[in-house]
Order: sequence, then C-alpha cells, then structure tokens
Amino acid sequence: MLIVIGSSPDRAEWLEACSGSIGREHIVVSNWGFELGKIAWVMENTTAERFLFLQDSWVVKTPDFFTLLDDMVGSVALTADPYFFGCFAGVYERWVIEDIGLPVIETKFEAVQAERHWHESYVMTSVENQPFCFSELTDENATEVRFHNGRENLILGE
Repeated sequence: MLIVIGSSPDRAEWLEACSGSIGREHIVVSNWGFELGKIAWVMENTTAERFLFLQDSWVVKTPDFFTLLDDMVGSVALTADPYFFGCFAGVYERWVIEDIGLPVIETKFEAVQAERHWHESYVMTSVENQPFCFSELTDENATEVRFHNGRENLILGE
C-alpha cells in the first residue's frame, strides 16, 4: 500500500518528524494546496489502487500500526471526528475517489467543509466496505496534549 504524507513547503520540521516515524517507503506531496489537492496529486501521478494519507503532523508510534492496516481491506478511516476520515487521515481507494470526484478547494473554509461533506459522499459510496475506525484515535481518548513546533498538539492513541 502506498503511504502518502501531505505537507507544505513551510513545514520542514513537521515533515521530518512524520517521515522519520514511518519506517518504510513513502512519498511526500508538498504543495500549497489543501488536503484534497494533495489527494488529487496522488490520483493524477500514481497508479495506486489504495493509499494511506497522513498529514505531516502525524507521528507513527509503532510499526504495528502498518501491520494492522496491511491486514485490512477496503477503506479505513483512522479517525471519526468530526466524521469518518477526520483530518483526512485514512486509507483511500481509487475506485471510490474516481466515482465521487475531487472538488477543487481554494480556501481554508472550503477545506474544512470538505473534511465532512466530501467524506460523507466517500463513505456512502464505499458502504460495501464500511470504513473501519480505530476507536482509540478519538479526541475523547486522547492521552495528552504536547507542545511541538510552536503549538499544542493532541496526542491520539496509547
């Protein structure tokens, strides 16, 4: 499965921590677009039928994370806040994206709206492969808040 880190050119420190935590081959899509722009890049420039998308603010704490994902089929939502695939974190399937399309996002407001509304379409289309969500990756189960790269960050998981 292709692993994709979404980043921006001004986030080198974030990207370094995320990329260093992956422990396996991955690609970085770094541009000034929002998440769906990065996902569009993956669709246009790879042939991946399935890919994991993570923001550069994610740090993978154990390789077991990938073992769990490798054993799953279909779409996998890593979070469910505010809806499945919150933070755009998850495993996406090309056929679903091709079916629902990718809107062009031009503002942060549109990106925030798409986080919910585009994923509602995604989940409805992939209903046969109901997205799994790691229940421990929710705000309610956050284990701590840690100051990193100039801001407080919610730590999800154990």
